[in-house]
Amino acid sequence: MMNVLIRLIATAILVIAATTVRAEQTALGGLLPPETPLVKDSELTITVADYQKALLGLPPKQRSGIEHDLTTLQEFLLELYTEERLVREAERLKIPDQPDIQAQLQMAQRKVLVSAVVDQFKAGLKQPDFTDLAQEYYQTHRKEFTRPEQLEVAHILINAPLCPCEDPNGEKRKRAEALLAELRGGADFSELARKNSDDKASARQGGILPKLVTRGTLVKPFEDVAFALQPGELSGVVETQYGYHIIKLISRQPETVPPFEQVKARILEKLTKDFQDTNHKEYVVRFYPKPDAFNLGMINALTGGAGALGVPNAPPPSPPPLPPVR
Repeated sequence: MMNVLIRLIATAILVIAATTVRAEQTALGGLLPPETPLVKDSELTITVADYQKALLGLPPKQRSGIEHDLTTLQEFLLELYTEERLVREAERLKIPDQPDIQAQLQMAQRKVLVSAVVDQFKAGLKQPDFTDLAQEYYQTHRKEFTRPEQLEVAHILINAPLCPCEDPNGEKRKRAEALLAELRGGADFSELARKNSDDKASARQGGILPKLVTRGTLVKPFEDVAFALQPGELSGVVETQYGYHIIKLISRQPETVPPFEQVKARILEKLTKDFQDTNHKEYVVRFYPKPDAFNLGMINALTGGAGALGVPNAPPPSPPPLPPVR
């Protein structure tokens, strides 16, 4: 059923794009006669013209991928052939005559048309040069671009139960303290981590955690100790809900703010989107009904409320969501 709807929605798109078909004939296989068969059997023939029309129902990027890759093109033609066969089957079963299907198709066509008129409006927008505004935004929103202090941390973990009664003699802690003594005596941290750490993922890397650490990403006792260390320094035995840790700080990257040029494109993209969103909203609002256009009594009657007696009991509805900015 969904494939049928997709195929018929594409037909609605073609109504909007009728003039585009002629303009893009050469780009979309126009070197071949339109009636040239691309897929043909006793049931159905898919021609170059069918292919051209179907491509126009796709976004430009997806269209380009199909045009320039043989495997993708073959998959597209397979899908097109199959969908057309399913559409014919739907027609044989008189599915398009069902009221709910007709309503869905009308809704789909309405959404296509709404998107098309919004896209046309956007295409006509004269976008300002946001370069100066981008510089101003950078200066007033520096925190947004600040990369927080980051640590490269290694640890050795000795798993310990949450309940001390399960380790009454403190053997786990004694083991952690013995490893710490070895490290302070000159033992290699990486080797001890590989052989002894119960955190197997980091143990394979000599105890080094797979990601750089920022504040708020680890359990607090571990984090507090790690951020207090200097590069190359060892902690004492640190207890968390996971057990006993010996922490080593490998390196520290201070908080930094990247230069404007590194984030300029990102800021321009945001300012452009904000500009489009604002203008999009202002454009669509022109088409909203006025509050007094709503027959509240009869609307409430539809729900069996007090309005069934002709007494309005609900305010006008909020504006509908805007069509998406694509």
